[in-house]
Amino acid sequence: MTSWYQLRVRHRTMLTNLIQQGLLDSSYPAHVDAHPGDRVLSHQMMEELFGTAQLALSEMMWTVFNFGPINKTKMGNQLALIRGPSQYVGTPRVTNACLSLHAAYIENDRKRTIHCIMALRREINFVRPHLQALMELERAIWAASWF
Repeated sequence: MTSWYQLRVRHRTMLTNLIQQGLLDSSYPAHVDAHPGDRVLSHQMMEELFGTAQLALSEMMWTVFNFGPINKTKMGNQLALIRGPSQYVGTPRVTNACLSLHAAYIENDRKRTIHCIMALRREINFVRPHLQALMELERAIWAASWF
């Protein structure tokens, strides 16, 4: 069993690497050092991001492929399901992809909107394993602190 101190050192190293790679912004460590309820909320937001993202992206793609102008209200509602948790957690790559997508569908540029949806899907799929590893390490730290 790994000691609490060793887990914390691994955690700090992982956080530093994720921040340097642009996968997390520098505000995330504040979530870790915050009240335990805030840490649980961060994990819930990450799970919500991963849980709703694929469905929201599929819905957005379906909305874009309908004929006529893009339904901006429906697109905005689906995008909020992704952008809200990504901004709370602090994933700048996902948040920036959301902003690009928002600009594309507001301009009613169907081709660019499709490209942005695909780029957002790639960013979420790239960030997911890193954040899941971070959550597992944080859970191990919490478990080790109870013993």
